[in-house]
Amino acid sequence: MSTITLSLPKEPTPASRTLSLISSVYGQYVPDFVVSPNADSLSLTSPSEPTISNQLYPIASKVLTLAGKVTEMMGKDDEQKKEVESWLKRIESGEFDKEESLKVSPEQPLLE
Repeated sequence: MSTITLSLPKEPTPASRTLSLISSVYGQYVPDFVVSPNADSLSLTSPSEPTISNQLYPIASKVLTLAGKVTEMMGKDDEQKKEVESWLKRIESGEFDKEESLKVSPEQPLLE
């Protein structure tokens, strides 16, 4: 089998921390999955596919697909997947770096 490598940058970012968590939970289901924590940038490398670089959602989606856990993590329908993609893009943009951005208004349910 070919090794699939998730490279995480030396300096943590919101995206790399998120992928670290996803890989800790779901990487165990991917044969020959390796995490390289001291890379120059964020990427997912596989011998059979092009490298995905510096993009949280595509990398997370690929790891979950390889693990056979897309539905478990991202939902069953396209609307749920779009919602997860939106959250991952917000994480990637650094929107949740500040404590204030993590607060939920009383009118906004945590889960729908």
